[in-house]
Amino acid sequence: MPILKHRLPPLISIEAFVTTARLLSFSKAALQLNITQSAVTRRIQALEADLGIQLFDRTRSGLILTTQGARYLAGVGPAFDQLYQSNLSVRRMGAGKAVLLRIASSVAWAWLARDLMQFRRDLPDIDLEFESASEDGSFVIDDVDMMLSFGRREHWPDLHARELADIKFQPLASPQFCSAFPASIDPDAFARLPLIGLAQIPQAWETWFSEAGYTRDSAAPVYLFDNLQVGYAAAASGLGVALGSQLLCGPYLKAGELMPLAPRSLSIGLRFHLIMRFTERDNRIFRQVADWLAHSLARWAESPSAM
Repeated sequence: MPILKHRLPPLISIEAFVTTARLLSFSKAALQLNITQSAVTRRIQALEADLGIQLFDRTRSGLILTTQGARYLAGVGPAFDQLYQSNLSVRRMGAGKAVLLRIASSVAWAWLARDLMQFRRDLPDIDLEFESASEDGSFVIDDVDMMLSFGRREHWPDLHARELADIKFQPLASPQFCSAFPASIDPDAFARLPLIGLAQIPQAWETWFSEAGYTRDSAAPVYLFDNLQVGYAAAASGLGVALGSQLLCGPYLKAGELMPLAPRSLSIGLRFHLIMRFTERDNRIFRQVADWLAHSLARWAESPSAM
């Protein structure tokens, strides 16, 4: 076994470098590592001082690797991945058949948490654990086994993404709000209604209007919330119209707190995907969980109120 003549840099500095080099963004690296941007910068500065080289150049168009930085990434990147995978494998050996899933809390509340007893009946030997995440689908798969996210396949170019469902959305509002309009609301009247949306995907309503062939009145108010369920609660209170679906609004629809204002149920181009690393897509336990999630999502998307 070779004897190390020089000490290695701290692992946290190498981790900060590899993450930043792959994302080419200090802010995105900080988000993935769950530390502050200044902490990422300090760790990389310490690594540069230790190595005696400059790893990044800051340009007007963004962050780029220097020639030495690219060479260093080519060497330590794969080694860091192997170290991570070895650590993860050993941890799983001790944890047994446990799968950690990252999922937006509003989606977990509307669907998955309500079907956990069925999961335990169907897969009694596997423990499914949740970690909540942001609503915009931008969360990363750092220390979890898989994540369920709402977006487009190209959002995760370096990961295995299995499409589970294309959820169609339709305008929903409270019964009191809907009672002020005829059963088939005029497109011009609809265009002037107050809308409720998700701050992280403000384009959702624009896409729906385009697909429906409507033109939205730019003067109409738009209320943006950073949590789907808070937005639906606001719609149920009569604040305005929200884009919803059976999957995400089942409890509100079943309770009669929300109802369709317009019959058009349309795709807005964002789909549910189950994301995992390419190295783990053939894992037998992960495949079982993935298949169960796909089946459960399909059932709830069709009629959660019947569950």
